[in-house]
Amino acid sequence: MAFLIEYLDDTIKGPEDVQSVLGSATLGLIARIVPVAQPSDALIASEHPKSSIAEGYRVLRTNIQFAALGNSGTSVVVTSAAPQEGKSTTAANLGVVIAQAGKRTLLVDSDMRRPSLPSCLACPTSEG
Repeated sequence: MAFLIEYLDDTIKGPEDVQSVLGSATLGLIARIVPVAQPSDALIASEHPKSSIAEGYRVLRTNIQFAALGNSGTSVVVTSAAPQEGKSTTAANLGVVIAQAGKRTLLVDSDMRRPSLPSCLACPTSEG
């Protein structure tokens, strides 16, 4: 029964699965972050810059820069199929490490129903 379940399981669990299923390389791997109490605690790249999680975001930044070599303007979209999977945390920390590298950075939160980037970045949530 266990072999049948394993055979029928088509979920992607790691970088090797991405390579074999999609035929493309993984740009980075971020360790799972313990759920945070305050939204502003999600900025690990600025609060704990020497942590392994912050290093994962720096590796992702470097690999994105190499993948976009030759493009003057690069856009990155962070998305997923379900809520609470870390899209805002990833976008905010990636924005921090890109800005720390001296690049101009613009973060746009396109979630019109439940925007969460302003709370991660401790920005006012006024209109506009």
